[in-house]
Amino acid sequence: MPGGRDPVTRRPTMADVGKLAGVSATTVSYVVNNSVGETIPPATRQRVLDAVERLGYRPNRAAQGLRTRKTHTIGFVNHETAENAFAGPAMSGTHDVAWSRGSRMLVVNTNRNSSVLQASIRDLLDRQVDSIIVLTAGTRAVRLPETLPVPTMLINCFSPGDAQPCVLPDERAGGEAQVRMVLDAGHRRIALLPGTPSAWATKARIRGWHAAFAAAGVDFSGVRLAHGAFRVESGYELTQTVLRQGPAPPRCCAATTGWRWVHFWRCPRQGCRCLPMSRL
Repeated sequence: MPGGRDPVTRRPTMADVGKLAGVSATTVSYVVNNSVGETIPPATRQRVLDAVERLGYRPNRAAQGLRTRKTHTIGFVNHETAENAFAGPAMSGTHDVAWSRGSRMLVVNTNRNSSVLQASIRDLLDRQVDSIIVLTAGTRAVRLPETLPVPTMLINCFSPGDAQPCVLPDERAGGEAQVRMVLDAGHRRIALLPGTPSAWATKARIRGWHAAFAAAGVDFSGVRLAHGAFRVESGYELTQTVLRQGPAPPRCCAATTGWRWVHFWRCPRQGCRCLPMSRL
């Protein structure tokens, strides 16, 4: 071409498909969208499909969204840091299910910034997503915009007043099961190491521990309870502390966060069995 510019190929339209197939654009729409209640002769349908393939026609999703008020997109807000180990599998699972249902994901990372959380949800709504999922790693309350015109699901977090449906781990039941296992093994000199005192999960686990001791008729006051951060180093330090306490150190240490407390496995050298919660 003059000027050395490559020609721009126009995107084929339903009218182009209809012209090639010898039908109206409306008939093409019925075939492409599998419209319910519209009877299209098999031969006509096949001509349309052949024309679609020959022209490389693809539906204009933006135009469909304006017409149907559905964009087949899910807004996924990762209210954590991007490298968080919990977020990856959750996003992957959501993506796989969405893809199998013909929907796609728009992902936003907030780096735990509450202002970014609010702004990202508003932005996703501006982009006409059909629904929103909000994820956190540490179970906690999150504050969302007051008006949410699309279905919104919270994973590992909750809104004040439970305004939105949420999926939460049953920390209390886990705590009960953990203590039952310890007691059933015959242990009575026990140290329990939950997370930080203010954490929602910590409070729920402790309620479960109390319930299990009460059900077994064992006095909880003899249990050594040591709070710490959810880090390997903290778990190791707390374990060493309770093992040094006299006159009789605990025979079993039960932790609440699984392999984050991996250094507990050094404890058998000091005559103490260790039980991470995730091994239940």
